[in-house]
Amino acid sequence: MKVFPVDVERFFMVLAASFAFELLRIVLGYVLGKQKGVLDLTTKRMGLMADLADIKSEQLEFVKKTKLERKKIAIEKEMEKIKFEYNDTSPKWKRFFRAARVAVYVVAAVCFTSAPLIMVDKVTFWPVPMLFQSSCSVVLNSWTVLPMAGFAFRHLLRAITPLITAEKFP
Repeated sequence: MKVFPVDVERFFMVLAASFAFELLRIVLGYVLGKQKGVLDLTTKRMGLMADLADIKSEQLEFVKKTKLERKKIAIEKEMEKIKFEYNDTSPKWKRFFRAARVAVYVVAAVCFTSAPLIMVDKVTFWPVPMLFQSSCSVVLNSWTVLPMAGFAFRHLLRAITPLITAEKFP
């Protein structure tokens, strides 16, 4: 596989714009679309579970045990409510981010024009170019590099985010 740079500066600008947008999208998704309050409720629930485990005799501490169990059930209901609300709003955030991604990439592709960025050997994209082109190379412009770079950076960042945080977000 041979790659011939045509306009290296513009190519790296296209890659940087794609990376910046995907990083901003991940950060906004984390800030705006995450489940709020689950961590506090989980901490309270774990504390209650520890208190329940400390009870030695259920007959002697029956009142304390039943109060703790009622609190635990109430916290679990609140957590289910938060998760249900998140599952209701998650598709809206996903639609919003998908529409924003399409709009930003179209605007970026228009701004970077359709001038060739790199030239790649035709064998790289076998068998598709063999059917439609007679030349030995394929020229990639911003209309083709932006979606490929965006897809790559999006999945790279989605692979890295579970290492940083355990929160779920769109």
